[in-house]
Amino acid sequence: MSAVFPLSLRVAERRCVIVGGGAIAAQKAASLVVCVAQVTVISPTLHRDFAPLRVEHLARAYEIGDLAEALLVVAATDDEATNRAVFAEARARGVLCNVVDVPELCDFFYPAVVRRGDLTLTVSTNGIAPALAKALREQLQSDFDEGWSALLQLLAEVRDEIKAGHSTLAERQQAWDRIVNQRDSLRALLGDGRRDEARARVRNLAFFGPPRKPLEHPNS
Repeated sequence: MSAVFPLSLRVAERRCVIVGGGAIAAQKAASLVVCVAQVTVISPTLHRDFAPLRVEHLARAYEIGDLAEALLVVAATDDEATNRAVFAEARARGVLCNVVDVPELCDFFYPAVVRRGDLTLTVSTNGIAPALAKALREQLQSDFDEGWSALLQLLAEVRDEIKAGHSTLAERQQAWDRIVNQRDSLRALLGDGRRDEARARVRNLAFFGPPRKPLEHPNS
């Protein structure tokens, strides 16, 4: 399989279609709903997992034309002919398509996702081994606690100040590098409830750099 280009896609208020009403289809729909997509589900019946989801339900089989104005579509039916028809229409319309468990009929893959506030960590095996992606996601869940979300929130608060205080992209990049290099100590301060101190340290790192070590006296 050729290399896959990783990206994060904004789907808020965009039409996304799920063809199929089973448990797997519900999982795919849920991941779109949480991102505020306008989800349309096409299936004669729906699995109970759809109950809490805010989706438009077309209680019938898929028909040609159902992908009009869609950004993406997921085909999650047990009928190969239907899945291939969905893929064909998606390709004709320029709609991104994922046919579940058929990598060769996928323009994109669902990664395993860990969310910590605005921090999103993903793992993808390009559709080859979803079980491995799931295991790695569980490892990331234990490695990245909610402290990372607090750090990201703090950085968001000073982002505009740093941008305004440095005139060039290179200067801003250097400032961010200095801050990120101190991520563990900043997380420790936030974890101790010392948010003001953490913010002050971020500003010092951004505009004054890390503390300098005192010069040793030549006769010492």
